[in-house]
Amino acid sequence: MTEIQKQKPYFYLKSKNEKLDDMIVREVNTTNNDSRYFHIVFTYGKKTNLKSFSLNKAHIENGTHTLIPCPENISHLPSDDMTWFEYQPNRFRYKMMYDVMLENDEIIKSCYPNGITFTCFKSKQELSEYAANLIKKQHGDIKDSQIKAIRLCKLLKPLEHSDDLMPNTEIQVSSNFKVFKEWIVGNAKE
Repeated sequence: MTEIQKQKPYFYLKSKNEKLDDMIVREVNTTNNDSRYFHIVFTYGKKTNLKSFSLNKAHIENGTHTLIPCPENISHLPSDDMTWFEYQPNRFRYKMMYDVMLENDEIIKSCYPNGITFTCFKSKQELSEYAANLIKKQHGDIKDSQIKAIRLCKLLKPLEHSDDLMPNTEIQVSSNFKVFKEWIVGNAKE
C-alpha cells in the first residue's frame, strides 16, 4: 500500500546569524523540551555547508532566530521528489513533472500542472510539440476532482540518465524555490 503524507512541518527561518538566515527548514527529531532539530531544505541567502542544526528555546525566545510556519496551501516543496502527498484542490503546485494517483489508485506518470488540471503525455514527441504550441492538447487532462495524491517525479542528479518524459532537475528545484518564494514563505515578517 502506498503511504500518502499530509503537509510536512516546514518553516521559514530568519536569523541574526547570517549562516542560518533566509532559509526553508524542516523540523526533525525533537527529543527534548530545550532543543529543536532542523534539516536545511533550501537556502535563499548566504550558502552554508550545514545540513542540519539545532536551536534551543533561548535562541527562539530572545529573537535571535525567528521560525515562521510555511502557509497551509504549501503541502510539499520542489525538493520533495518521490513522496506521495494528499492532494487537495487549490493547493500550490510547481512547474515540474508529477505522477498523479487517481481516486481509484491508478497512477498516471509524467503529468504537468496546467490550471485546474494535470496534463499527461504519451511520448517525448507529444510533450515537445505541446511545449512548442504545435498541438492543442485535447486528451489526457486529469481534473482536480479525480486526484487522490501527487508526487514530484524523481529528481535527476547531474550526469544521470532517465527515460522519463521530462525529468525534474536540480536546476528546476532551485528555480521553483526562487520563483515561488513569495508563496512558499508566505507573509513572513521579521
